[in-house]
Amino acid sequence: EMDFPQRLLSVVEDERENASVNQALTEVCEDVEKFLSAPPRVENSEADVLHDDVLGVMKRDSVLLLKGLIESVQGTDAAEYAEIEKNTLKSTLAAKQIYLDNKEGIDTGTLSCYVRAGKNLLRWYVQIFLSQMAPSLPSPVSFLQNNGTVELLACFLEHQVEKMDIANQEMERDISLFLFYATFSAFPGDETSEGALRHLIFDLSFTKTVLRFLVKPCSSALLVALVRNIHTAIVSLQGAGKEILNSTISCNESSTKAAVWLSDDTSEVSFISICTDILHWALNSEPAFPGESDDRRFDLVLEILGAFYALRRGQKLDGSESSKKLFQCILDILKLPEESEKDIVQCKTSVVSLLMDCSPVVSKDLISNGCFASLLDLMDTQVRRIIEAVRVDDGAAAAIVPVFIVLNKFSTASADVRKTAKDFVFPPEAEEAFRQKVQEHENTSNKRNMGPLDAPKRTLRWNLISLLTWPQGHIKRCAGELLWTLCSFNATEFVHRVGFGNGMPLLGAKGLVQMPQQ
Repeated sequence: EMDFPQRLLSVVEDERENASVNQALTEVCEDVEKFLSAPPRVENSEADVLHDDVLGVMKRDSVLLLKGLIESVQGTDAAEYAEIEKNTLKSTLAAKQIYLDNKEGIDTGTLSCYVRAGKNLLRWYVQIFLSQMAPSLPSPVSFLQNNGTVELLACFLEHQVEKMDIANQEMERDISLFLFYATFSAFPGDETSEGALRHLIFDLSFTKTVLRFLVKPCSSALLVALVRNIHTAIVSLQGAGKEILNSTISCNESSTKAAVWLSDDTSEVSFISICTDILHWALNSEPAFPGESDDRRFDLVLEILGAFYALRRGQKLDGSESSKKLFQCILDILKLPEESEKDIVQCKTSVVSLLMDCSPVVSKDLISNGCFASLLDLMDTQVRRIIEAVRVDDGAAAAIVPVFIVLNKFSTASADVRKTAKDFVFPPEAEEAFRQKVQEHENTSNKRNMGPLDAPKRTLRWNLISLLTWPQGHIKRCAGELLWTLCSFNATEFVHRVGFGNGMPLLGAKGLVQMPQQ
């Protein structure tokens, strides 16, 4: 059982000394973090069902946590509950000014405890409350999502850049995660979180704050939290991508130690440039990527690739000098062995999503670097996973459709690439038997073959042909387009290889056969 809001309330309502409250907050936060990080159970037990007064408890929690944040800046009992509830923006902005005037006199121990508890309440709201209850407007945690609260937390984070402890960056990470959950739109029409995110990105120049951290020796866990904030903004906030791309900082702005991934001659940093440097470092630093189960470089690489995809950086992969470092990272990922505790295939699929936007000319570089074979192996792996698990969901489409699109793009643009891909799907050693079966069929029948003439069960070609009748429409269409290209756009060869029954939907879509009326 984990009634986090009620347990939290029993702590923040307590009148004990700060040290005792801080210890109690730490204990309840450790418990809820273990609970929220555990694999989700298939169904909720009675103990997990939210009690009737959870909205009221969460609202009181959020006001009391905000009160604790303000008091850690202003001093004990300086903030009244009713005043914070009534004038949240005014109270938080007043606290921000006091913090700016007296940064060195702040009780950072208490501040970090309340930040951590606030982060966990916001996470619990997104992860647990909204999974069991319909959204309630206003949100029961809206006091922690208020523009003033977001501004106060962003101010805390900005002023941690120069005094960050290399050995312990938990407070910076908790602030970053607090901002992530406070601005995360968990349902359509969540105007509170959307407004907070807009304020963070456009009014508070949050991208520049993140950049100032990214040039410092941050832990992988902190890097993941920071990049995730930017990635979320790109995906969910109109105009954020342009704002983020236009944001830069000078490397001369800081006097503290720079990160190992930052080149000595770097004078100006953008989100794209520093994340490319971090990506290169993550893939090439020791221990060998992806590392052990607690190594966050794997999550960091996925987060950066996701942000780059959202920014359509694949369009810049054109063989030019400026795209070389990112392209090298792509080659490094495609070459990674898949024998790991972590799903390296997930990294490779993210890379392929970037390649969907690239110029077809890079296929030659993929072949010369031995990475085109990795793309073909990835297709084989993903197709096999889908067939064996009978996956028909959107997740299956996300795993394989980008691979089909990229291979089809490269195979359409180059006959040499097409032959390489075709030989992988239809092995040359099986071609003589295939041609004999074609000849036999034409000699003995005047009808089209309804099934494939040569596709032994569980081979890659059999698996691909099976996807031509798959219930998931994107998978069916993209598998068909790739096979059509590998058959050199020849309807006769296509039918011989896949069968008229399997190929009819694609042939009909291309206007080559008349589809039967429903």
